[in-house]
Amino acid sequence: MKNELNYLFQYLDKENIGIDKEEFLFQNQSHPDYPSLLSITDTLSFFNIENGVMRVKVSDIKLLPDHYVTFLNEETNSPQLYFVERKDNIFLWNKGKKTLTITESELESRWNGIVLLIEKLENEETLKQTKSSLSKVLQIFALLLFALLLSQFETDFLTKLFLVFPIIGIFFLYCRPEGFVWYKKYLAQQFL
Repeated sequence: MKNELNYLFQYLDKENIGIDKEEFLFQNQSHPDYPSLLSITDTLSFFNIENGVMRVKVSDIKLLPDHYVTFLNEETNSPQLYFVERKDNIFLWNKGKKTLTITESELESRWNGIVLLIEKLENEETLKQTKSSLSKVLQIFALLLFALLLSQFETDFLTKLFLVFPIIGIFFLYCRPEGFVWYKKYLAQQFL
C-alpha cells in the first residue's frame, strides 16, 4: 500500500511538507470512501494540509505549478494518479520506481484533466515549534508532579519502585521512532 501512494509522498517532499507516512496510510485506509481521491484529499485536510482537486483543460497545462499530482490515461489500464514535475518544456513522471520523461505533446495526449494541488501554509512551521515546546514543558511538569506525589506516599522503597516502572515503560514506548502507531494499527485491525 505504501507504494500505491508513493506519488503523493514525493509531491509532499517537493513541497517541503513533513508527514508521518504510517499515520497518513492509517487515516487514509480508515476513510469510508477508501480507495478514492476523496479519501486522499480528506486525509490531507485531516493533517491540516491545504489541498484542492480541480479539472484543468489541456490548454491550461502551462498555467499549473512546477509539480502536481494528476490522472494520466494509460494505454491498457484505467487512468492512474502520477506525480508530475515540469523542468523547462520537459515533464518528469514516476511510474513505479522509474522516473520517465515525457514531452508536452505526449502529456497532452495522456491528459485526463483532474489535478490535485497542495499548498503549504506559511505559519505551519511556527505552529509546530510552539506545539513541540509546549508538549515538552507539559511532559516535564507531569513527571515532576508524579515524582512529588510519589515522594508523599509513606511506603517502602520497593513499592515506590514498583510504581515507577510502568511510567518508565510508557516513556520508552513513547520515545521510539514509531511512537504509538503500532498500537493504533493493532486496535484498528481488531475492529475491522
